[in-house]
Amino acid sequence: MSARDYLRRDLLDWENYQVQPVQGRKMDANESPFTLPEKVRRELADWILAQEDFNIYPDTDNTVLRQAIADYYGFGLDWITAGVGSDQLIDLLAKAFLEPGDRILVQSPSFSMYQTTAEINHGTAVSVPLLPEEDFRFSADTIIQALQEQQPKLLFICSPNNPTGCGIPKEDLIRILEAAHCVVILDEAYGEFSGADSLDLIRQWPDLISLRTFSKAYGLAGLRVGYALAHPDMIRAIDTVRAPYNLNTFSQIAAARVLGRPEYKERIQWIVSERERMQQALAPLEGTCGFHLFPSQSNFLFMRSEVEGLGAKLLERGLLVRAYGGAMASYIRVSISEQEANDAFIQAMKEIIQA
Repeated sequence: MSARDYLRRDLLDWENYQVQPVQGRKMDANESPFTLPEKVRRELADWILAQEDFNIYPDTDNTVLRQAIADYYGFGLDWITAGVGSDQLIDLLAKAFLEPGDRILVQSPSFSMYQTTAEINHGTAVSVPLLPEEDFRFSADTIIQALQEQQPKLLFICSPNNPTGCGIPKEDLIRILEAAHCVVILDEAYGEFSGADSLDLIRQWPDLISLRTFSKAYGLAGLRVGYALAHPDMIRAIDTVRAPYNLNTFSQIAAARVLGRPEYKERIQWIVSERERMQQALAPLEGTCGFHLFPSQSNFLFMRSEVEGLGAKLLERGLLVRAYGGAMASYIRVSISEQEANDAFIQAMKEIIQA
């Protein structure tokens, strides 16, 4: 017998999440163009040299990291849990709350791991379309109607949204919270680039969970550190299914060291400024070959074009972007990268679209 004979029947046709192989300038995964600041790098090198207990399991409660997060935001330690990236926390939410047949509500298009994780954990994902005629903006009315009709256990809202870059207005989020009778997960992986602040809502609404990460604004994608801010009751529910020792010692210490460093405020401002520069440089292409650039509040740009195989044409020029298939085949997403790569992307788009 093969492994397939033992595999869960509902996973027989399942395809694992695929990542594009790295080719050329990597502008496909919304990573930061910045590595660790030199001062932090030296601090961590000194810490490694002084460390004598890598033979010991890491702190299973991630206390140093959680305390740094608590101090930074002004929350109690029991309002925070940490995970191996936001992805693990999404999985823990599904494990903790979903029973077979339970529904989750997601936006479309949005981060695919919400649906994937729910279905792996025997849930069902129901999609609420963003408004394509309004630059894929959120529709609070549509979400509220779906909440009433579908009665989901979980509602995921990614703001700013991946891949479209739009954010949900705070007044709309409040309307949704007032109407929801479920756990509301606000994925703020890109929140640092929008300037939006949900901290007061987290304190006010015990059913609201904010997911955040060190992968984007803090450039620690390779260390895989995410965290959740929520009422202590929600945190205890998540921790019920969290594996012991889930974050390694080095990731905990590195993330705690970078949080709140002034260098990162400057880096975020640079990325936002570069985003605006790229938007202005690409604006003259609007309407040519169906080109449209969507407004972005994140560290990436989302755009549409009637040029067939645009992602492949960019790759021929050494630029790896996120290209989509199926109904999204005319869309691409490009990360704000170092200036040289951004300039190369702008020039390539002009050449391809104008040709």
